[in-house]
Amino acid sequence: MGDMQIVAVASKKVEPQYVEMMVPLYSYGCERKVKKTLSHLKGIYSVTVEYEQQKVTVWGICNKHDVLSTMRSKRKEARFWKPEDNVEMHEDEAEPSPPSVTRKDFKFNKPSLALMKARSLSWKAWRKFQKIPDFVHLPSMFLNLGFLSVHSQLQVGFYKDTCSSVEFIVKEEVTRAIVKDRGLAAALMRMHFHDCFVRGCDASVLLDSTPAGMAEKDSFANNPSLRGYEVIDRAKARLEAVCKGIVSCSDIVAFAARDSIQMAGGLGYDVHAGRRDGRTSLASEIIGNLPSPTFNVDQLTQMFANKASHKRKCGTSMQDPSLDPKYAAKLKQQCPQGSTDPSIVVPMTSTPSIADSGYYADILANRGLFTSDHTLLTSQGTANHVAENARNPIKWKAKFAAAIVKMGQLDVLTGTEGEIRANCRGTHVDWLQFHKVIDHRMEVRSGRGSSMTKGDDRLAIRNRHPRLVLVPPRSSPVVARAPFAASAFSLGDCGFIFAANWTVIH
Repeated sequence: MGDMQIVAVASKKVEPQYVEMMVPLYSYGCERKVKKTLSHLKGIYSVTVEYEQQKVTVWGICNKHDVLSTMRSKRKEARFWKPEDNVEMHEDEAEPSPPSVTRKDFKFNKPSLALMKARSLSWKAWRKFQKIPDFVHLPSMFLNLGFLSVHSQLQVGFYKDTCSSVEFIVKEEVTRAIVKDRGLAAALMRMHFHDCFVRGCDASVLLDSTPAGMAEKDSFANNPSLRGYEVIDRAKARLEAVCKGIVSCSDIVAFAARDSIQMAGGLGYDVHAGRRDGRTSLASEIIGNLPSPTFNVDQLTQMFANKASHKRKCGTSMQDPSLDPKYAAKLKQQCPQGSTDPSIVVPMTSTPSIADSGYYADILANRGLFTSDHTLLTSQGTANHVAENARNPIKWKAKFAAAIVKMGQLDVLTGTEGEIRANCRGTHVDWLQFHKVIDHRMEVRSGRGSSMTKGDDRLAIRNRHPRLVLVPPRSSPVVARAPFAASAFSLGDCGFIFAANWTVIH
């Protein structure tokens, strides 16, 4: 992410007058844009710009996704080479070597394109989603999945010969994220659970919705409470840079869940890897696969449910007589009668950011928030488990880790099944089809050649390496003005992000 360069080369035929770069800043939301203009470039032989921005939204700037914190590069500067009088420039010289130069350094901001994808183009409104700070507590009696079908092709050390740094990279990204936001430990664990219980552990929860249908991540059970996508994206981007096309998104989710548990004080465990990514994600499949907070013991046992973090919407003023009075009074303060604020989050345990057995102690003290909490005491069998877990936190941690290992092997894809996504938010097919539904003037080209359609008066796009190139719709802002061209991705009314390798084509 930190080493992307933008290169503009002037030929004898064309003298560039200026380059205009629109750099959107999203620290304060979608509406703020900052324009950086490099003027007085006439006669400049070559321009190489390396620049960086600390925060930028690269996934749907006008969509609902996170503001991404990009990695800081060690080097930020712009280099301007002015040709000597005796330097001869040829029309057919695509990328001449720079002559002796006078160097001047500038600092710029740079949005990362490492996670950019065609399907990120979106017409949806920007939506900030709330943070869920509570750690996910998974009652281990409901995660005793020993009789479920698990896949024998998964193995510890699956990437030792093909991408040995995978676990280190994922752990580094998870650690960075949780240091900044402790609630992400719960979020990443919950993501693993929501992924595995719908269609198996195939990273289907990471796929974006398409015009053809709503994906799992946008269902009522996941939106807006499920978060942490940007952590997976950053890990995937780094892995694609060092091990292109090797590590699946579903394995990254499994590694991230393990690391988040460790960061929250839980026990570590070996992750069996070798999963492949699914190509389907349907919000309609959430119903019947994820437990409701209103489930009773029989329903929870049948679904092998865990106890996850959920937003608590304010309901009626009737108090459950089984609730601890002090806890009930605290809930009334946090969720006052008549409130319709959907962003209210009620901590579910006394240790919301720690992976411990405090959840069970709260249940014994009648501080269970949901029906699915209190119902654990209505059955003798589950009540005994609650008491045992509350008394033996170390034993619970071991049981919890073993349960997550088994959960991570549910209905996985291996071998030649599924695919290894290049980007966790979309399948390979989405890359090639998305341009058809956005704008009739948008085309896809691979390799050299213009991507312009007839009649479009803006710049053509040429990519000097075979890869996907998009021309934004006519109504969208343009990254570069003539005579420059750029690989540009339109992101609706709130701006755009541009790609590398600018080339003069007229």
